[in-house]
Amino acid sequence: MESIALETGSEAFGSVSFWPAPSQSKAPLVLWIAAKDLPESADPAVQVDAVLEGLQAKGMACAKLESSQGCPDREGIACIEAALSLLAEKPHVDGEQMCIAGAGRGGTLAFLTACTSMQVGALALLDARWVYTELSAERPVQPLEMALNLSAPTLILSSADAPNETAKQRAEELSQARRVLSQFARPFDSFEVGPGPRSVAETGEAERQAAMTDDIIQQLAAFLDREWCDPDGA
Repeated sequence: MESIALETGSEAFGSVSFWPAPSQSKAPLVLWIAAKDLPESADPAVQVDAVLEGLQAKGMACAKLESSQGCPDREGIACIEAALSLLAEKPHVDGEQMCIAGAGRGGTLAFLTACTSMQVGALALLDARWVYTELSAERPVQPLEMALNLSAPTLILSSADAPNETAKQRAEELSQARRVLSQFARPFDSFEVGPGPRSVAETGEAERQAAMTDDIIQQLAAFLDREWCDPDGA
């Protein structure tokens, strides 16, 4: 794993962690956005490094952009754009096949970036927040209002084991997001990942994390294969 300095002046995002693809040929890239919230709140617990190492084993180049603190939407988008530009220059990264992904706040920033950037070839979200409770200088626009600008195919993942109140809120937002994306004829797939609450109670946290990690790897790899596979099988 290589650490690459991100020279944007941002106090939140300072560097990108990069896992090169196993082969020496150009490979698709998955950039995972691990962002703290503003203010901080509980995001879905994801073993990001394990997910990226699993995708790397499937032949992809992978990277992680992780924030040390919360940041406004515009700052986060600018940092993600800068990271994509930096990674596209890597000799074995296919700049035409770059996917950004994230969970919770990271997923929301990934969505907003995909709605404004021409560099994003695919988008994957886990329990992203689609609707802000209130707007502010840091969050001036509701994410779903940007959906008309989205062109990248999107994979929407949701945790199967979210607590009841959280699950209810996420389900309402997800239903609204599906309706808006469908209204604008934006391509998306949607799946649940991880074990349900009963399985978690029976097996424990370590098994939950392992199941969640494996589900994310399998769903994301299958999604990118569907979107980017060569129709001639080459």
